[in-house]
Amino acid sequence: MYRYIEDLNNIRNMFSHMEEPYFKQLGYKTASETEVWRPQTEIWETDKNISVSLDLPGINAEDLDVQLEGDQLIVKGERRFSEENANYHRKEKFYGRFYRAFEIPFQVDRDNISASYKSGVLKILIPKSDAVKTKQVKIAVED
Repeated sequence: MYRYIEDLNNIRNMFSHMEEPYFKQLGYKTASETEVWRPQTEIWETDKNISVSLDLPGINAEDLDVQLEGDQLIVKGERRFSEENANYHRKEKFYGRFYRAFEIPFQVDRDNISASYKSGVLKILIPKSDAVKTKQVKIAVED
């Protein structure tokens, strides 16, 4: 199921880049201007929860913003330079803002969503609503 959602997000990103000139004329910032890098993410589902894990090494917890808006989980933040005025010999890390949005395709228990941030990994646990949890129902077949 999440492969399908990832495909939809890729299509949405493709269209957003095609529309950039139009939105720039209107004065809006485009995805390429607001998103500098994309942290690696894993999303998996069980009968009870959706789990989201983002690799965010070098980011302070206070620089993270996690929200559920409608049917979208939004994670944004910023990785700041450790030494802004340094004379770097090599710089391979991505710095700056990031923004990730993931569509949640069913109802969730909004009151019990939790997040933890340890060792540079943000983990978000989104419990499914009782109405969505898989229940096995025996259906009688008549002759």
